[in-house]
Amino acid sequence: MNRVPSFLRWLAGGLIGVAVVTGLLVLKGQGQKAPLPASITATASPTSTAVPALQLQRLLVTVTDKSGHTLTATIINRRSNSTAVDFVNIDSRTVVDLDTLGMASLDSSTSETSANLVQDSITAATGFPIDGTLVLQRLSLAGLIDGVGGIDIVSDGDYVVSPDGVTPVYVYKGQQHLDGTQASYYATFLQFGQTESSRSQHLSQVLSAAFAKLPHTDNRLGEVITALGALARSTVPSDQVAQMMLHINATQGFAAVNTVRVPTVKSDLGSDPTLGWRRVNRKASLALAQALTGETSSSTGAGAPIVVMVTGGTPAQRLAQRDKLVAAQLPFADGGPAKARPVTIFQVSTRLTKEQIDHVAQALALPAAVAAAPQITANLQADAVVTLGTDVFTPNP
Repeated sequence: MNRVPSFLRWLAGGLIGVAVVTGLLVLKGQGQKAPLPASITATASPTSTAVPALQLQRLLVTVTDKSGHTLTATIINRRSNSTAVDFVNIDSRTVVDLDTLGMASLDSSTSETSANLVQDSITAATGFPIDGTLVLQRLSLAGLIDGVGGIDIVSDGDYVVSPDGVTPVYVYKGQQHLDGTQASYYATFLQFGQTESSRSQHLSQVLSAAFAKLPHTDNRLGEVITALGALARSTVPSDQVAQMMLHINATQGFAAVNTVRVPTVKSDLGSDPTLGWRRVNRKASLALAQALTGETSSSTGAGAPIVVMVTGGTPAQRLAQRDKLVAAQLPFADGGPAKARPVTIFQVSTRLTKEQIDHVAQALALPAAVAAAPQITANLQADAVVTLGTDVFTPNP
């Protein structure tokens, strides 16, 4: 067991009486593996001793390619005082602020920095409080699915789901049984002409079906996940993820998942390589977070305000202003384009102290008259919203 990578123990580590794994499941080819015997997976049922107390409420699950680029991302939300489970899907083109690393789309952010920083950046942009992150490479997702004997899904079309240059893998329209290779490709492919919402829907189908088939008894759970290998990692203790999965399955939560998307609009940050970027519609996202979780996270770090900066200048000018905020240790969310205004508008939430308001004003060198009389609003979309006018800088003609 000591040779098993640390991640393979994240679902077994905190469970009582985990049996010594005597028959490791062997990966074959592109994640294919002999399924577990029917006696292991077919009749699993929840027991009172197999369901530890719930600790994690929201888990970010990302699936990456072998280079570490994020293909799909979803927040699994277990609602408080309810058996309802939400899959909150996030467009992989969504732009996030990676602190000193600058603005990046979610699909490239995982390969550029740590999962913890990506999690914090998503929380800052969306307002969704996230307790931990599970990062799966496509092959580890395939191993998980094979470990539970494959899954049954209803495909919305006939697809070649494998990328160019590999042996074609097909998924046909209608109800069918998929092995790990088919299902992992189906969850991550994007056919030409389709939108990201299609890929997110496929991911939700695959994850809910796979998680629903995880054994509900602690002595088999470790055996199922031994196929994952070192291609998966978690930012939270292993037993907490195990407890979340067992608790949801005990209440049949994965049988009826509510699928939603983080609301986004087009972002014009960056240039040609990033024309496809999206930015979070923060006001709508905060409302969604409040409805699903009962709370929102509008600040990170040591109580530093989140600043959504909206301005009519060029993308380069907005990025320059964003750098000032980062230098002042203020988290920033992309506010997107707006018409140029002659006078800067400075709005702050009732949550902020005078010291925090002054901090934002000084970081952006706001005019004295603007800084002295901010508009204080009870239900602001962020801790502070700054619409920069030409009294702060002059946009390009």
